[in-house]
Amino acid sequence: MYYTFDKATVLVQGEKTVTASLPIPVTLGLKHQLKLISVDYNCKMIKSLKSSVEERLFQFVEDEAYILASFLDPRFKTRWCETEQIDQCLAVVKDKLSQVPTSSEPPCDQNSPPCKRAKNDDLFSFMPAPSVERKRNPSGISVSSEMDDYLSDNCIDISKDPLLYWHSNCQRLPRLAKLAVQYLAIPATSAPVERLFSTAGKTFRPERCRLADGTFEKLMMVKCNGKMLK
Repeated sequence: MYYTFDKATVLVQGEKTVTASLPIPVTLGLKHQLKLISVDYNCKMIKSLKSSVEERLFQFVEDEAYILASFLDPRFKTRWCETEQIDQCLAVVKDKLSQVPTSSEPPCDQNSPPCKRAKNDDLFSFMPAPSVERKRNPSGISVSSEMDDYLSDNCIDISKDPLLYWHSNCQRLPRLAKLAVQYLAIPATSAPVERLFSTAGKTFRPERCRLADGTFEKLMMVKCNGKMLK
């Protein structure tokens, strides 16, 4: 059980991965794992954990931003929804999607780098397997047809980067791609910002109090984006 909660914490506190779509699936995954454990170990600690998850984390399940982010993540789409929740989820997405203006976008690079395959994680085992790919609509002209086109795609593997999917499909699904950029960029927690402050504290030490602001900003830029500068 410790491993499950530790894995959930590491996932939602990620810094260089999409995390906005994780709070809802992770919360439901924790609930599912606790339910499985309670069958064999119906102890006070398990009951306390279940109560804590429902009281502290289930507020994210009804949050519109997290609902949109989870839907716009091609790893999840509506797989996390109960049958009676799917229509509600789609209604939220359609309402938001109808507010997105259409415009011509520059061509997107269709060649995406391969991703490393990670081990299967039981945290998301409560979700059904991705559905078989259906026939696509010829174009995403209307909101409904664009959503149908998106839902007809197979869900990508849990280890892959959802942003690569939208990079490759931004022309085919322009409205959804705009929403994805907006909502998948939301950090699920403040952990990345706290790490940045920690790095700044180690760089701007008392013995370096005469460090100029411009030099400090450049050092932070190199520290946080070193891989991009190579």
